[in-house]
Amino acid sequence: MATQSSATVAEYTDPPLSTPQQTRVVVVVSIAHALSHFMHLIVPPVFPLLMSEFSLSYSELGLLMTVFFVVSGFVQAASGFAVDRFGPLPVLLSSIVLFAFSTVVIASANSYWTLMLGCAIAGAANAPFHPVDYCILNARIEGKRLPRSYAVHGVAGSLGWAVAPLVLVGVSSVAGWRVGMLTAGVICLAILGLVWWAREELRVSPIPKAKPVTGANGGAADVSQSTLGFMKLPGLWISFVYFFGTAFAIGGVQTFGPESAAQLHQLPAAQVALLVSVYMVGSAVGALVGGYTMGDVRYAERIVSLSLIVALSVALSIGYLTTPIWMSSVLFGMMGFAAGVGTPARDLLVKRAAPPGATGRIYGIVYSGLDVGVALAPALFGFMMDARWPAGIWIGVAMAYVLMIVCANMLARHSVERAAAGRA
Repeated sequence: MATQSSATVAEYTDPPLSTPQQTRVVVVVSIAHALSHFMHLIVPPVFPLLMSEFSLSYSELGLLMTVFFVVSGFVQAASGFAVDRFGPLPVLLSSIVLFAFSTVVIASANSYWTLMLGCAIAGAANAPFHPVDYCILNARIEGKRLPRSYAVHGVAGSLGWAVAPLVLVGVSSVAGWRVGMLTAGVICLAILGLVWWAREELRVSPIPKAKPVTGANGGAADVSQSTLGFMKLPGLWISFVYFFGTAFAIGGVQTFGPESAAQLHQLPAAQVALLVSVYMVGSAVGALVGGYTMGDVRYAERIVSLSLIVALSVALSIGYLTTPIWMSSVLFGMMGFAAGVGTPARDLLVKRAAPPGATGRIYGIVYSGLDVGVALAPALFGFMMDARWPAGIWIGVAMAYVLMIVCANMLARHSVERAAAGRA
C-alpha cells in the first residue's frame, strides 16, 4: 500500500466561527446571491419601453440577454482562478461594484450598442457569484449546517428573480426605465455596504501552495496544487454534466413546459401563466425541506436519486397521462418540490469532489454547465414544439433527470475512490 511522504493540506486555514457568526455569513452570502439573480432580470421587465425608445425588434431584445449569459458563462469558468488566488471576498466586492457600474451604463444608453455593452458588463459581474458563494460557505460554515445553508442560498436566488420585475416595473412606471436602472444600482451599493460590514466573517484566506503530495511511485497525489491540475479530476466534468442536465431540465420547464401542458391538457390561459411560478415555489420549498431534514450526508447521492426519480415520473405523467385540468398545477408543484429536495445534497456532492485549494476553480467550471444548458435547451425544445410534438418536452426533461441521477452516483463513487486513494 502506498504511503504519503507528507500530510495533505488542510482544506481551509481560517479560524472557526461562532454559531451567530455563521448565521450572519449565510444571510449575507444569500443576499448577495439574491442580488445576482435580481440582476438577471433588470432588463427584461423594461423590454416594452426599450423597444419603443430604441425601435428594437424582439430578436434584438433577446440578443441582449444572450450577450449577458454568454459573457457570464465564459467569465465564470475563469473567475474561479481569481477566487482561489485572491480569496472570495475581494472578488465578491469587485463583482458588486461592476454590477452597479453596469446599471449606470444601461441607464445612460443612447443606442442599442450601449445597451449591449451594459448587459455584457453585467454578465461579467454575474460570473463569479457561484464560485465566491460556495467557497465562502464551504470554508466558514460547519459541516452539519451546510445543507441548510445551501438551501437558504438557493431560495434567496429565487427570491431575487421574483423581486426584480416588481422593482423595475414599479419604478419605471412612475419615473421611467432609466430611473429604474439607477434604482437597481442603488440596491447594488446597499448590498455592497452589507458585504463590507460582514467582511471579517466572509474573509477566506487563499490556501498557500504546498509541495505536491507524492505516493510510493513518485506520482503526484493531489492535482489541485498545480494551476490547471484540477482539470484532470473526473469529478469536475461529472459535476459539469450534472449542472448541464439541471439547466436543461429547468429550461424545458420554464420555456415551453407551460405551452406543452396547455396543448396536451387543454388548459386555460390563466392557469398556463401560473405553472412556472408553481414549479419555482415548489422547488424553493423542496430545497428548504431537503436542507433542513438531511440526515447522514454520506448518502447524498441516494437523496438526489430518489428525489429525481419522483421528478422524472411526474414529468412523464404530464406528457403522457390524461389528467383533470386542475391536476396540471399540482403536478408542476410536485415536480418542482421533488427536484428541489435534492439540491442541497447535490451541492454536498460537488463539495466532496472539490480538492483543497481548488474550490473556486471547481465551481467556476461546474456552474458554467448551467450556462451551456440554458443556451441549448430552448432551441431543442422549440424545435419539438415546431414539430408539433409537445410530449417530447417531457421526454427531454425526464432524460435530463436520468442524466443527473447517473452523474450523482458517479460523483459519489469518485469521491469515495479519491478519499480512499488519499488514505492509501
